[in-house]
Amino acid sequence: LPLAFVVASTAPQEEVYRVGEELLQRARESGLFIFVNQTLDFNRPEVEVRIDRERAARLGIAMRDIGQTLAVMLGEAEVNRFSVDDRSYKVIPQAGRDFRLTEEELEKYYLRTASDELVPLSSVIRLEHRVQPNQLSQYQQLNSTTIQGLVMPPNTLGTGLALLEETLAEIAPPSFRAGYTGESRRFMQESGSFPVLFGLSLILIFLVLAAQFNSFRDPLVVLVAVPLSIFGAVVPIAIGVVTLNIYTQIGLLTLIGLISKHGILIVEFANQLTARGTDRRAAV
Repeated sequence: LPLAFVVASTAPQEEVYRVGEELLQRARESGLFIFVNQTLDFNRPEVEVRIDRERAARLGIAMRDIGQTLAVMLGEAEVNRFSVDDRSYKVIPQAGRDFRLTEEELEKYYLRTASDELVPLSSVIRLEHRVQPNQLSQYQQLNSTTIQGLVMPPNTLGTGLALLEETLAEIAPPSFRAGYTGESRRFMQESGSFPVLFGLSLILIFLVLAAQFNSFRDPLVVLVAVPLSIFGAVVPIAIGVVTLNIYTQIGLLTLIGLISKHGILIVEFANQLTARGTDRRAAV
C-alpha cells in the first residue's frame, strides 16, 4: 500500500498497539483516507504453564521430570529413524492427536512421585491464559506497528503522512518516533532531495549556457522563462490534482530542459539579428 507509516518505540508491544489504535481513530476522523489499518493486533491466544515448585518439591517431583513429561507428550522431537521397504521414517514419541488438542488434556497426564505414586500433572501446575500479538515486528530494533492505507483523492500522500506525523507527536509519549517504509519511504527521500536536485540542475544549465554564449547575461535571459513554466506545472500539484512523486519530478526537470531549449533558440536568433544591425527589441 502507498501509505506505510511506522510507529516505533522502546515501550512494550501493548503500549505501541494502544498508540497505534488512537492514531488510527484520529486518522479515520480526519477524512483524508479511503481506509487505514495497522499491522499489529493482539489476536493470538496463548496458554502458559505455571509450575507450583513448592508442592512439586513436597511430592518429590523434580522440574526435570515435569519438563520431560511435557516434552514427550506434546513435543515433536525426533529420537530415531527406521527403514521399511527402502523408505526411512522418523520416530517421534508424542501423545495421540486427541490427547493434546485442548488444555483439559493436561489433566490426564501423570507424574511419578518420590514414593513411586502417580499423581496428575494438574496437581503441580496451573494454566494462565493471555493474548499475544500476531507478530513481533521491529523497526530499527524498536517495537513497532505500521499504519497502512490509501489516501482519499485529491489529498496527496505527503498530506496523509504529515497528518500522521503531527498526530503521533501530539498523542504519543516522547519515547515514540515515526518512520516510513515502502513507497512512503521513497516519497520522503525523494521529496527531501528534490530541492537540491532542482537547484543543481539550474546551476548546471546556467554554466552550460554561459559556455555556449560566452556570456553570463544571455543565460539569465534564457532562464527567466523557467519560473513561469514551473508555475504552470506546480499549480496542479498544489491543488491536489496530481502528487509530487518520481514521475512528476522527472516531468518538471524535462520541462525545464524544454523551456531552456526554446529560450536558447530565441536568444541565439536575436543575437544573430542584432549582429546584423537590427534593433534589440525588433530582433526579439
